[in-house]
Amino acid sequence: MKKLLCIFGGPGAGKDTVIEALGKELPIVRIPRMVTKPNTRNEEDGVVYRFVSEDEFTAVESDMIYVQHHGGYRYGIERDYLLRRWAEISDEGQQPLLMSNIEEALAVHGALPDVLLVFITAPSVEEAERRVRQRPDDPRETEKKVAGILRNHERFEALSPEAKGLIHVVINDEVPNAVRAIRELITT
Repeated sequence: MKKLLCIFGGPGAGKDTVIEALGKELPIVRIPRMVTKPNTRNEEDGVVYRFVSEDEFTAVESDMIYVQHHGGYRYGIERDYLLRRWAEISDEGQQPLLMSNIEEALAVHGALPDVLLVFITAPSVEEAERRVRQRPDDPRETEKKVAGILRNHERFEALSPEAKGLIHVVINDEVPNAVRAIRELITT
């Protein structure tokens, strides 16, 4: 079975851009997180998120590797579902991918073997902010994301040396360089 590639990083890191470019070189399949929030952006169910009711979430909550409460909703990674999809994707010769946050990534690593933790970051806080500000987002959303840049870096810096030792940091100065670094991690 292939390693589970678990990617995380803050706003402006270029995670989606790097993953899109990596997907042109490797067959990547994303494993969605379970969420109780409504699908307000017409996202395809089962791609980024598995949209479920509160009752459905509660029914499997004891099987969750990680549960996060945010904005009045619950987000989680169901262990059995993750293991099943990981095996299916690997058996098809594809690379399983889980997008997460720092805490979630560490929880998955602690619960399962063969998890490759990759923290994608911009070369500097200033560069991350520049990237966020150039997006055509609502100004309020932009300011939330800008505030999230520093918060995300502080969360990473606050990790113990042991936790940091589990994480591969990829600086996304240029997308091809970041893709090459992740490919090398996957194949070693």
